[in-house]
Amino acid sequence: MGFNKAILPSVYFGPIQWYSKLIQYPEIVIDQHENYCKQTWRNRMRIVGPNGIQDLVIPVHVKGNHTPMREVRINYNEIWQRQHWQSIRSAYGNSPFFDYYAAYFAPFFETKKWNTLMELNSEVLDLTLRLLKLNSKIDLTSEYLETIANGIDYRKLISPKIKIEFNSKPYLQVFADRHGFVANLSVIDLLCCNGPISGTLLSDK
Repeated sequence: MGFNKAILPSVYFGPIQWYSKLIQYPEIVIDQHENYCKQTWRNRMRIVGPNGIQDLVIPVHVKGNHTPMREVRINYNEIWQRQHWQSIRSAYGNSPFFDYYAAYFAPFFETKKWNTLMELNSEVLDLTLRLLKLNSKIDLTSEYLETIANGIDYRKLISPKIKIEFNSKPYLQVFADRHGFVANLSVIDLLCCNGPISGTLLSDK
């Protein structure tokens, strides 16, 4: 009997590997009660710019080592929004679809309406689902889940700290002539380079 559910961490313009689970499993659960983990996709995205791979990280406020994701607050004392947007424009300004998607992405780097990381990530997810044309069934946890019945737990498996064999379908990237094809970048890379067909490239098959 195959698994039909997956539990995922909340992510900030997450990697293609994360989004691939949305088409692999009929039901997705995102954990908002797990403890926040540093150096993960929960508050970072990975892009490729003229100088190579770059991680864009949201600074956050946490209370010790056991702060639930839903309580992690965004630190606006640092000018991370401007820095992230400048990096994204530098990386994708010449991509085929940047001009089309820029108006969708820009508000995340121009306003400060989100108090918590979960609030921002949830709106990012809503937007990217629309742009990828996905109708995934996604629920937020009402409490911390140790395991998920008839499902697979990806909360620790999908992480920049763990190398898992995942090869997304190659596509033309802006700086491929300098860096070659870089797999599993942020969904922003996928969308800016492929536009409306991006959702069809999520499988690693």
